[in-house]
Amino acid sequence: MGNPKKGTAEYEAWILTPEYREYCKKFSRNNSGDKNPFFGKRHSKKTRKKMSKSRIGKEPWNKGKKGCFSEETRKQMSVSQSKRPSPSKKTRKKMSDKRKGIKLSKETRMRMSVGRKNYIRIHPMSDETRNRISESKKEKGDWSGEKNPNFGNHDPLPEEHRRKISEAILGENNPNYKDGKSREPYPITFNPVLKRKIRSDYGHKCFFPGCDVTTESNGRDLDVHHYDYDKNSKNCVPLCRKHNGVVNGNRKEWEAYFEMKVSVFWAC
Repeated sequence: MGNPKKGTAEYEAWILTPEYREYCKKFSRNNSGDKNPFFGKRHSKKTRKKMSKSRIGKEPWNKGKKGCFSEETRKQMSVSQSKRPSPSKKTRKKMSDKRKGIKLSKETRMRMSVGRKNYIRIHPMSDETRNRISESKKEKGDWSGEKNPNFGNHDPLPEEHRRKISEAILGENNPNYKDGKSREPYPITFNPVLKRKIRSDYGHKCFFPGCDVTTESNGRDLDVHHYDYDKNSKNCVPLCRKHNGVVNGNRKEWEAYFEMKVSVFWAC
């Protein structure tokens, strides 16, 4: 009896079985290296473009499925990937040149940002990995300032280049642009009395996650931040100068975070 037809319920069940994995191993052995009929050949640019277009919109066969690969297979894949040589300088330049001029949409950038943050939250770095990174840095030693081999090697950007960068993020082109609201004046209610109350309510401590900066250690009064980015509201928290700048990016995410954090703070 032959293998189940692709796309059928029988095929979907078969690819999760040990028999399928054994079939894949056998197929790989019989078609690896010079046994492969395509060995030493390459698809033309036209063919590669056709193959790419044919895959657009199609979901990977193993999307959302678990148990497709055994623990042994996953280890073999990991080892195989780790042995792959890094791209050469010439290849990296080609890759870089190909990406030049491509602008990602705001929606795409936001999806990438959220996806990365979700991945880090779901897959936190293990203590073993942290220790390896720490030891690696210790072996390399202090690379700050003049000890860095690249210190002084970077020429400042030309005036024309800096002007283009500045113009590219002005006004509506800036990801934080909100219909010119940043130019609106603060209301009279946002005064020193309200600011002192906000700082006092939160114990004169920066409300940013993991930050222990206080008014005393800050050397100045903490900034008072509107976490809903509405100057007329009283939804504020104290932040140190550094983190008051950080929360100006990814505003929707920070707004949702502070709303949750403030509600938990006052519920305790």
